[in-house]
Amino acid sequence: MKVINGILKFFALFLLLFFIITLPVALLVRNTGEMFFSPKAIVDLLKENILDSEVMANIAEEAIKGAEPVSTATEENPEENPFSELFMTGMQGLNHEEWVEVIELIAPPELISNTFEQVLRGYYDWIEGSNQSIKIIIDFNPWKSNTETNAVPVLKIILASLPICTKTEDVEAYNNFYQTGEVSGSVPHCRPTANTYNWLLDESYTIVPAVIEQIPDQVDLWEEISTSGDELGKTRNALLKLKVGMRSAWIFPLIAFILAVPMASRSISDIFKWGGWPLLIMGVWALLVALLLLFFSESIFAGLGRLIFTDMPSTLLIPVEAIISSILSFLAKPLLFQSAFLIVLGVGALFLGVMFSGDTVKQDSLASPAPAFDRPVEKPKPVSQPIKPEPEPKPSPKKDPDGEEDDDDSRPTGMFG
Repeated sequence: MKVINGILKFFALFLLLFFIITLPVALLVRNTGEMFFSPKAIVDLLKENILDSEVMANIAEEAIKGAEPVSTATEENPEENPFSELFMTGMQGLNHEEWVEVIELIAPPELISNTFEQVLRGYYDWIEGSNQSIKIIIDFNPWKSNTETNAVPVLKIILASLPICTKTEDVEAYNNFYQTGEVSGSVPHCRPTANTYNWLLDESYTIVPAVIEQIPDQVDLWEEISTSGDELGKTRNALLKLKVGMRSAWIFPLIAFILAVPMASRSISDIFKWGGWPLLIMGVWALLVALLLLFFSESIFAGLGRLIFTDMPSTLLIPVEAIISSILSFLAKPLLFQSAFLIVLGVGALFLGVMFSGDTVKQDSLASPAPAFDRPVEKPKPVSQPIKPEPEPKPSPKKDPDGEEDDDDSRPTGMFG
């Protein structure tokens, strides 16, 4: 019997060790699944790190710097707006503060978050629903309307970033635009003269819409994806399995814990003790992991981001590092509460184990008292008493020849005796 108990305890220790090591990782996997398969969590994450005027200004600045020049109106392409290249040149000359001002005018955070939410809702509706095709439609009408409303302030910022026209032909070209009211040929890449500048501002309500007219009102992303229905169905099934697997990852360590505790226990108090210690140890271990991710993720992954994304510009690397840090902090917060709950549960189980252990000892002492012959019997200690002197024996009375006792008192004494 002792051999069997030893084998069971060995397997129980192995399962409990597996429980202690893997449960924090499984909880992190579960929290990751909760985040990546929740559109609200993704939108909140983007709002904190990307949907910000500073970050969007950095992204727009890098995108414009690497953009190719825009073609102007020619005989082959009469629909091209002649001011497109001028605007592109002006945007390439904007500094960071000016980019922030432009982004706040044409792309406020609320408008960007609504667009991202449209995309994510369509994606998650496809995963959760029964539709075999993705329906992600982006509505650009709010963007175009907002740009037209803020056309004059945006145009002022862009034109102010251009260098002043110094060549005679450039000045004459702008004067010709102002006098005729028409733009023919290429537009000089310099700041217009005073008359032309005011005319451009007055005409901005028609010039800017003409520039953004090429942008469609709506875009269906599904039409841009050339994927067959069978491949899309396989992708959807794989994502559903991944979702279920990530959210149920914590079940396997829990099964190991449920199997291990009865294998190692021989009483009710043992059940609480064998269950309490692993919960307490695992809770402390998970708490340390959560605190590490919560307070040191930014400093750790800031250097890691620079090692991984070596070719990325610094203006884009900063938001990428912020996103990674925010993801880890997002995962650490629920792990912090989960570890605290496990610590409380472990301490409570150990307390119950001690209580049941004390009750068991009392019941055993009352139910089976020790036999009388097994109990030591204390002998009474002798009591010291004073020794009394024994009385001296009296001499036996003498008898006379007649058989009568001789009484010393009856004999005469004195001189007549």
